[in-house]
Amino acid sequence: MLVFPSRQVTQGAVVAGLLALSACTDPTLRTDLRPDGPPDVLAVLVMNDVSSGLLEAATYCRLNDDKRPTLVAGPAGLGSTLVQICPSDLSLPADMVADAAPSTWYARFMFDELLNPSVEDLIPDPSGDGTFNGSLLATQPATLQCNGVDVPYDGFYNSAGNSQTWALGPSLRIDPIDPDVIPSGSMCEVGLKPDKVFDKQGVGVPADDIARKYQFQLADLALTATAPAAPEELTDPEKIEEIDVTAPLTITFNAAINAATLSATEVTILQVAACTDTVGVPVVPEIAAKAKDKFSIDISDAAATAMNAWLPGKTYLITFAAVGEVADRAGATFTFADAEDDLKKPICFTTPAATP
Repeated sequence: MLVFPSRQVTQGAVVAGLLALSACTDPTLRTDLRPDGPPDVLAVLVMNDVSSGLLEAATYCRLNDDKRPTLVAGPAGLGSTLVQICPSDLSLPADMVADAAPSTWYARFMFDELLNPSVEDLIPDPSGDGTFNGSLLATQPATLQCNGVDVPYDGFYNSAGNSQTWALGPSLRIDPIDPDVIPSGSMCEVGLKPDKVFDKQGVGVPADDIARKYQFQLADLALTATAPAAPEELTDPEKIEEIDVTAPLTITFNAAINAATLSATEVTILQVAACTDTVGVPVVPEIAAKAKDKFSIDISDAAATAMNAWLPGKTYLITFAAVGEVADRAGATFTFADAEDDLKKPICFTTPAATP
């Protein structure tokens, strides 16, 4: 079972909610929602934010519906950012999301009214602190496939939100249980099952929303950063970074990476007198998965001693073979020739001299 801290509620809150539901003839007393009629799907969103993991993009927007989200205040973690979700022109559809974040993606169905809470189970938190976690593991109200294969999922019902607030809601969030087994670049789709999702009056999702499959694609495997970064100018000594001998070169990708697929023959490390040199003393690379970071690979000098990654008092020049490949944990590959231009540059840095 997946644990979603944002969906934790206390036992008292659950009881109070049930009492309120039984006491109200119209439990949806919210003017920004639309309690009359069936629960319409206003938008389907997919997480495509590799950098912060906060933003979602619409892969579907309900046409000609003024309740669908357009310009929305973004997540609190991004300050006062405004995010365009659906086109402001209500007659325009959303473009299919083609860059869902590999290894961290999820999908969200946004509705125009509150749902019957039976769509999820409330599971006592293992900590025993009296809180509960929402779960779709048993109720399974949706379908999820990638490359035509069913993907096991969990998730939760978020009763908060509307078309102006983040996260958009009310919504069902669909989380793949193990996104790392889905290759980067995969074509995926999510849908709703019949007779599974109802509003508080017991009205089900409209047939056209049930029949529709909402498609999106995961982004291709890509190199996103190196630390240290390549210097802007190899000819300017002031732009050459000095790093600690204990700090390996870390290369980071947008998906969980299989470090064993990066061959030492595809990484050239030279000890040089200056970063502009084209020849130097060859270094045997040591390549390892970065501890507690499934997105990164550490590269160091195999000759370094003890806990060090590099020899002291040296200048290192590192390049990657253009034909060199590395694969994510599901087998999708990346070729260094396809990296962004800034990430194709030679990486050069120095290490401080040994302390006497």
